[in-house]
Order: sequence, then C-alpha cells, then structure tokens
Amino acid sequence: MDKNTLVNLWIAQGLVPSFYKNQSLEDAGNECFMELLTMSFFQDVKINGLGNIQSCKMHDFLNDLARSVAGTVNVVSDLDGTDIVERTRHVSLCSSTNSSWKIPEALLKADRIRTLLLPVQSMSHDRLITKSMCASILACFLCLRALDLHDSGIEVVPIQ
Repeated sequence: MDKNTLVNLWIAQGLVPSFYKNQSLEDAGNECFMELLTMSFFQDVKINGLGNIQSCKMHDFLNDLARSVAGTVNVVSDLDGTDIVERTRHVSLCSSTNSSWKIPEALLKADRIRTLLLPVQSMSHDRLITKSMCASILACFLCLRALDLHDSGIEVVPIQ
C-alpha cells in the first residue's frame, strides 16, 4: 500500500495524535509510521529514488492477526460484496474488468461504513465509478470518513 495513502487513512479515522503543538497531522502520522516500521510491522518496503518510503505491506503475521480480530468489521471483498454484512465498517473492493459494476446491495445495507476503498480503474475507457455512483455513495454513507477515488477519473466530488 502507498505510504501516504496509509497515513492519510489513519488521519481520517482519527488515529493520529499530534504529539507536539506545532506538528502537523501528516508529520505525526509519518512519525507513527516510522515507529511501526522499526518494530517490524511492515515488510516489502519500497523506497523511491530520493530515498523516501513509497509503499509497503503489513507483515504477514500481523495481517493474519488483524483479519482474525476484525472479523466482518473490516472486509476486503470482490465487487459482488458477498463478504459485507450490516456491521461492516471498513471496506476495500477488489478490481474487476467488469465495466458494468454497480454498488453491491450488501454494501448499501451496511450504512455505517467509515472507510470505502474503491477499485482502481482499468486502462480501458470505460469507467467503473461514475459521478452518479459517487453521489449515491456520499448520500448513503453518512458516517464515511475516508473515500478513495484515486484513478477513478472523478476530479470533483458532487456537492449533493
């Protein structure tokens, strides 16, 4: 996962405390990331040409533990949404080449979603996520704190 995306998700969920009065949330989040990195929470760290951490994976053991503890609260699901239940709070939908994707019914029933990571667009000209879908998501999920629209082709979020 991209390091900056991970830190921004932590910030959106209110998980990053600002340790110093003059420290930004991003700096505090990066500090937390580095502390977790030194404790081997992450593996497969990718460093860019400037020497900055670009991406990483959660350590396999910690990932298994987190999935076990989280149960159905945190879900990585196919686009059909069969793994999503009403108590689900954090969802990452996996990519598909299906250009006729629509919001899964199960996702709409889980109306207390806080995090929604949508599939990355394929290289085709068809959009998986339309502006009307984006508007529906914003209308349905009033508890939403983090919505990932990167690479969706949506540059402006609808006002309504």
